[in-house]
This record gives sequence, C-alpha cells and structure tokens, in this order.
Amino acid sequence: MKSFFFFFLLTIINVKANWYTQNGSIYNNDKIYNIMGCNWNGIESECKIIHGLWLNSVDYYISILKDNGFNSVRIPLSYEIMMNLSIPVNNNCVLVNPQYINQTVEFILEDLFIKFNQNNITVLVDLHTINNIITECPWTETISYINTIDAWINFLNKYSRYIFGIELKNEPHNLCTFYEFIDWVDNAIYRIETETVYDGLYFISGVQYSFRDNQIIHHWDGVLGHLQGMHFPSFNFQDLSEMNLNSSVIPHNRLVFCPHIFGPLISDYFTVTTPEDWERNFGYITTKDWKWKDIPIVFTSMGGWLEGPTLTFYNNFKRWCREKGYKQGLYWWTLPPTSLETGGLLDGYNWTEIDYEKINYIQDFFN
Repeated sequence: MKSFFFFFLLTIINVKANWYTQNGSIYNNDKIYNIMGCNWNGIESECKIIHGLWLNSVDYYISILKDNGFNSVRIPLSYEIMMNLSIPVNNNCVLVNPQYINQTVEFILEDLFIKFNQNNITVLVDLHTINNIITECPWTETISYINTIDAWINFLNKYSRYIFGIELKNEPHNLCTFYEFIDWVDNAIYRIETETVYDGLYFISGVQYSFRDNQIIHHWDGVLGHLQGMHFPSFNFQDLSEMNLNSSVIPHNRLVFCPHIFGPLISDYFTVTTPEDWERNFGYITTKDWKWKDIPIVFTSMGGWLEGPTLTFYNNFKRWCREKGYKQGLYWWTLPPTSLETGGLLDGYNWTEIDYEKINYIQDFFN
C-alpha cells in the first residue's frame, strides 16, 4: 500500500526524472534529446547475443555508430533471455571477442551496456519475441499475461541503471486489440514502477486491429500477411481516442508512442503508403486537441533497401514527417546485414562496408 501511495503521489505532482517528455519532445536533464538510432538484433536469435561479434570486436561497431552520428541503439530481447539471464551465449557467435567466450548473457549484456553508456549511446530495449516468434499479444497459451510482466521485472532489476527506454511489446498484431494491449501495459507499468527502480521512458506501440476503422485488420506479417505477401507492423493508434489510460498508473510525462514504418518491398499493402493513411493511423495524435497531443512520436523500427518503390516511399515519408515536425527520432532496422527483408547499415563479406545511402537518409531525416 505504501509503494502504491508513493507512486500515485509522484504521478500527481508530475516529478521529472532525468528522462521525461514534454510538448512533443524528449528531454534528458532538461535538454531536448532527438534520437538518431539503429536496431542491433541478435540477442533474440540462436546466438543469444547481438550479431556480428564473430567477425569484429564490439568496439569496432561502436566506433562506426559514433563516427556516423548515432546516439542510441534499440536492442531486441526475447522473453526467455529476460527471464533467465544466466543462459550461456553461443560461443560461435563471439569468436572475435574472446572476453565473451563461455560467458552468460547477463555478463555480456552488462559489459555491452557499460560500453554504450561510456560512449554516450543510450539503450532502448524491447520485448521482441516469445519462443522465437513475434507474438500477437504480450502473452501466449503457455506464457501468461503475468509471466511477461515478471520478465520485465527480472530484467529491469538488473539493468535499470543502463536503460533509458523500454518498448513494452514489439508489434502487437492480428487480433490483439488496443484495449487488451493497453490493459497489459497498465499492469506492466504499475508493477515496474512499484517493484523496480526504473525511471526511464515507456515506449508504447500501436496495434494492427482497429475497431474505429470499420474493424479493418491492418496487414502485418501474420497468417493473412503471409498468404498475401504482406508485412505492415504496428502503426495504428486509432482506438487511442476511445481509451482513458489509467493516469494513476501510467506516468504521462514519460510516455513515447512508437509506430513502426516499412516500405512497399516489405509490404504489398499499398493502401497504407500515403500521408492520408499516416495521418489517420497516428499523425492525428499530435494535432488533435486532447491530452495525448504532447506525447512524442519516435519510429523505433523502419528500414529496407533504399531503391525503387522503397526509396520513393521513404522520401515521401520523410517529407511528411518534416511537415508534421517529427524530429524526435528513429531507429533504423538494423545495424548488421542479417535481416533478409531489409539488409543492414553494414554490408560486405566482413561487414566493413557501410551503406552510406541509408546513413545519409537517416541523417537527412533530421534536417
């Protein structure tokens, strides 16, 4: 009871931590912080650690990030890792980093997070997969609603001091409604606030299914998506207008909305590629005169080969974001070239070649 009263009091007086949001921007120690970030996948894979450590040192990759202006990384996690940090990494995946041979995920993650922090690179993490699958909801038939919140508690009790943001669930989709998802978010944040010392930002994704949009299922990489060659992640916040998020649980000044945006070579669903579509699905958040207007929007997953229709798509999207004033940040998918759908910021046999077309696009996004 005491912990709940203390948290409720903090919410009422709107206490500002080092990280907070205000008027559509993210602040760190009272200075606006715009994110130029990239994803660094691999921990959710069989490697159990970020990709590329079998070819080059972790310091090599960090220097590439710094030299090209990146100030943040998004690290996808698996439920299994978050619940059991003592899992050993695959030694074949860290061959060029002997300090990680025969080590656990817990040891290596802490070392990585310290290196990122020392190089002024902030860390965002997300619950990416359960049993190697991006699940519809933050639970499955065998992993319960409560289990996945327990995973966040376990992870943050170890790493809160290194993390500036958590994306509570990567890409809710198919028939996982915004109502179900936000109910889980309410409970997850309440427990995180009362059971851990985490004081960073909460990144909340959109969903795929919308009650307001004639119950259209916005195509994601679910069953229907596979049948039709479609992939459109969670950008839909339309049902937000019907929601009253529990203000006694969710700290308003630490929220970030995080749509995911991918181009037409990943999605053949061309009806969601215009400014009107973007405005309808999440752009209205910052223009409607309501309580969510001042929540920043950060695109935590966007990527692809910048050529043909995808290049046209992203140039149009960049133009629209400039008109909307969306300079708060993005995370490109991904640093290593291990994604068959998008490629990476690195290319080449030894991952030494940098795709400067992508780098230039990301840098230009903020001009």
